[in-house]
Amino acid sequence: MSNRIAIIDIGSNSVRYMEAECTSGHVHSLYKELDTTRLAAGQDAAHRLQPDPMRRTAGAVRSYASLAKADGIPVYAYATSALREASNATEFLKQIGDAVPITILSGAQEGQMAYFGATGGRGTLLDIGGGSFQFATGDRFFSAPVGCVRFRDRIADATPEELYERLCGWADAYLSATETLPKPVIGVGGTITTLGALLLGQTVYNGSALCRVTITTESLDRLLAMLTQMGERRKAHPLLHNRYDVILHGGTILKYLMNRLSISAVIPSDRDGMEGFAEAILQRKNSVK
Repeated sequence: MSNRIAIIDIGSNSVRYMEAECTSGHVHSLYKELDTTRLAAGQDAAHRLQPDPMRRTAGAVRSYASLAKADGIPVYAYATSALREASNATEFLKQIGDAVPITILSGAQEGQMAYFGATGGRGTLLDIGGGSFQFATGDRFFSAPVGCVRFRDRIADATPEELYERLCGWADAYLSATETLPKPVIGVGGTITTLGALLLGQTVYNGSALCRVTITTESLDRLLAMLTQMGERRKAHPLLHNRYDVILHGGTILKYLMNRLSISAVIPSDRDGMEGFAEAILQRKNSVK
C-alpha cells in the first residue's frame, strides 16, 4: 500500500509543513519547509496568545493547507505547547476556520510522537522547542514549559554565563534531579538540528546529512562561544536569519540538559514528531479498513 499525506506542525516558534509517502506501514518524508511565525512570542502569565503572532501563524497554516489541497493531498495538523497552554486557544482556532482540523497534542502525546518518529523506539528522545523541552524513553516521558522563545522573552541580552545561571534558576524548578537516560540520545527540534547543521559547516540546510554529526558537550561549548562572538552577524547567516535571536537561548537549554542529565553526546535527527504523527494517522486509517 502506498499513499501520500501532508502534515502541518503548529509549534511555538514555527509552522512546519511536510509531504510524506506512506509505504508498507512506514512514513518517508518527501518534502519539508517551515515558516517562522513565533506563536508563543509575548505569551503572558495568563498564557494568552498575542494578536500578531496568532495572525502570522494562522496565515501560514491556511497557506500550507491550501498547498496540500491544491495537489489533492489529504492534510492533517497538530499543535504543541503554545496552543496547548493558551487560555485563548479558541481565538486562534477561529482564525483557522475550516482550512484544516487541528489536533492539540498533550505533552505526553507530543513526546510519544517525536520519540517513535525519531528513534524508532530505541534510546532517548530529546526535543527542544520554542515553548518547552521534552525527553522520552520507551517507558518515561518528561516535559517542562522551558523553550527557546520563552527563554528569550525572559532575558533577551546577556552573557553566556548569565544565560546559563538564569536558566538553571528557572529550569531547576521543573527538573531538579539527575537521571541516567538510555543511549543513544536522539535530538530533534529546530535548535538541535540547526546546531548540528552548523557543526557540519552547512549554509544550506540538509537534514539527511545530520546523521554524520554528533553534538558533544565540548563541541557545543565551542559552537556557543562562536555564536556569541558573531553577535549581530548571526542575522546574516543563512541558517540563522529566522533563529538568530533564539539560537543562543536554545543552545543554552541543550547545554543545561546535557549537564543535568549526564548526556555526553546528542545525535541530531530530521525525523521527529511530524513522522510520528503521520505514522499514527496511517495506523488509524488501516485499523478502520
